[in-house]
Amino acid sequence: MNEQLSTLTPAETETTTRGPADTGSAASTEAPAGEHAGPDEGPGDDPEGGARRHPLLPVLTVLGVVAVLVGTLVVLGLRYDVAGRLLAPDRAASARVGDCLARLPDVAESGQHRSATARVVDCSSPEAVYGVVGRLDGQSAERARDGLQCETFVARGGTYYTYSSVPPGGTGYLLCLAPRS
Repeated sequence: MNEQLSTLTPAETETTTRGPADTGSAASTEAPAGEHAGPDEGPGDDPEGGARRHPLLPVLTVLGVVAVLVGTLVVLGLRYDVAGRLLAPDRAASARVGDCLARLPDVAESGQHRSATARVVDCSSPEAVYGVVGRLDGQSAERARDGLQCETFVARGGTYYTYSSVPPGGTGYLLCLAPRS
C-alpha cells in the first residue's frame, strides 16, 4: 500500500486524509461529512461569505413596520379625535349668524356640558330654540370655554349661551347663542 502524506503549513486550509481509500492521489480537499471545511466557517455561516438569515426575518420585519404604522395612526386618530368626527359629525359646523339651533342639553349657569347633539334647524321650525347672534372662528379650547367674546354680540346684561367645537390641541369655532322668544 502506497500512502502519501501532505505537509500542511499554518496558512493552508486543506484537510489531509489517510487511509485505504486513498490510492495514491493527492490529499483530498473536502471535509468528511459533519466536519467543518475550514477554521473560519461555522454553523450558520454561508459558504459564499454572507451570514445566513432566518427565513422568518423578512416577515417579522414587515410586521414590525406595519405595527409601527398602525400605532402611529391610532395615536394620531386619538389626538385629533378622528373617530369622533367620523362617527358623530359636527352638525352645527355650518351655523352662521342668523341661523337657529335646536335644543341643547340644559346647563347650569356658567356650567359646561359636552354635547354632540347641536344641529342647525330652520328658524321657523318649532325645534328652533336658539338664534346664532355671533360666530368666532380660530378659537382655542381655552378661549372658547371662557365665552367672554360673545358679550359683544348681546345686549348689556342680556342672556346668552355658547356652543363651541374645538379639536384637542387645535382651533375651532365658538357660536354665540341667544334664546328665541
